[in-house]
Amino acid sequence: MSSKILINCGSSWPNGDYSWVDSKKQTHFIKDSQYMPKSGYMMQIADYLKVDNIVWLSSGGISNHCALNALKEFICKSGIEFFRSNNVIIFFGTASVTRLLLNDNVVFAHEDHHYDHNSVSEEYRVDSTFRSFQKQYLNFDYEIKKLSNDLLLLSTLFQDTNSRLFVYNCYESYKLNIPSRNFLFKDSNLLSEMLKNINTNEDNSRVDIARELFLLDQFSAHPSKQGNKLITKLIIEEIKKTL
Repeated sequence: MSSKILINCGSSWPNGDYSWVDSKKQTHFIKDSQYMPKSGYMMQIADYLKVDNIVWLSSGGISNHCALNALKEFICKSGIEFFRSNNVIIFFGTASVTRLLLNDNVVFAHEDHHYDHNSVSEEYRVDSTFRSFQKQYLNFDYEIKKLSNDLLLLSTLFQDTNSRLFVYNCYESYKLNIPSRNFLFKDSNLLSEMLKNINTNEDNSRVDIARELFLLDQFSAHPSKQGNKLITKLIIEEIKKTL
């Protein structure tokens, strides 16, 4: 019997990290983790779509490469027939391409890049030589092209099995060479979409503005309970155009 299945891929935003934080009441940072939190936008979208099962492949702090590998491993393990015989909807939220994996540690190429201090080893936080080397020599255009090619291959595979792939940028806008039917908020990102109809002070960063509006957790800069509610609405409006 065919089942309706949602597959969630990506890093901390799709994972719902700190989605339970009420930014209007928060007074200090509380390190916590919850698996498949009901407050996360992907769980709320799963409720909206009335899926029978959820495959949770997201994990906080991982790179795009790790997220893609998790999806590829699931495809190999489940087999193509799994996708042909079920109504499968896959969501893939991109992380920053400056997030890389080195010796099993997540590292960032830009010194001023925001990251979760709890998930990065001390040696890589303070190693400015390593970051400067990556900033100078890493070809970010290549990283984006590699991500784009992988997603394009997956979109073709899923189309052949009548499954749906939805890709979206979380907080950086990457121009990915994938069909528009697979690309939510094309060339934009969730953070920008959250602030799209809001008059903002150009002197402030998007993160600062979103914090002031209680859309991001004040301390970790992840979408808050209020932010996840808005993201859910935005994604539902977007997928209505294609489903």
